[in-house]
Amino acid sequence: MARRSEHTRPELHDLTLKTAGRIVAREGIAALTARRLATAIGYTVGSLYLIFRNLDDLILQLNAQTLDELHAQARAVAEKNPEPRGRLLALAGAYVRFADEHRNLWRLVFEHRQPARLPAWYPERVARIFALVEGALTELTPSRRPAEIRQAARALWGGVHGICVLAMTGRFDDSSEPAVNGMASLLVSNFLDGTVATTRRPAARRRTR
Repeated sequence: MARRSEHTRPELHDLTLKTAGRIVAREGIAALTARRLATAIGYTVGSLYLIFRNLDDLILQLNAQTLDELHAQARAVAEKNPEPRGRLLALAGAYVRFADEHRNLWRLVFEHRQPARLPAWYPERVARIFALVEGALTELTPSRRPAEIRQAARALWGGVHGICVLAMTGRFDDSSEPAVNGMASLLVSNFLDGTVATTRRPAARRRTR
């Protein structure tokens, strides 16, 4: 077994998270235990708790890395789609693809029980992802208040996420990525049609008076 001095504290931190991510990705959420992880990196379980408060803390940091990767991919897609409607459709497709390609890590973000009080850096990561959706919705419906945009973004992405959950748990007859992406695109298109229509209707009424 390796001695603790073989890695600095930051190196051991990064090694542990990288190994934990590999275990979850290959073998599923249930395979990630402190003992299994310690054995995989060649350290004692006690060494892990010099770096992380407990296994929940480790998983929270692993989930933060997953959110960082999701945000990076979503931002890259957003930058390639300047038109807001097309951007939202592309973001939905990117989300479906990420959930499919990183299924176990994606599930871990939502299935692991979070602590009652999250560190500030965790909700900030979630907010960055929603900001991409909110930005596009603001461009489409500039007259809506920020609180309405925020609510609309969460309603829309809650629907896209729900489709992914049902697909990843085998609740659809066809859970292939093209089929799931088609459902997500249909949801986004219909949501945007309704949102834009209800935003324009009051303005049209004012013009007829």
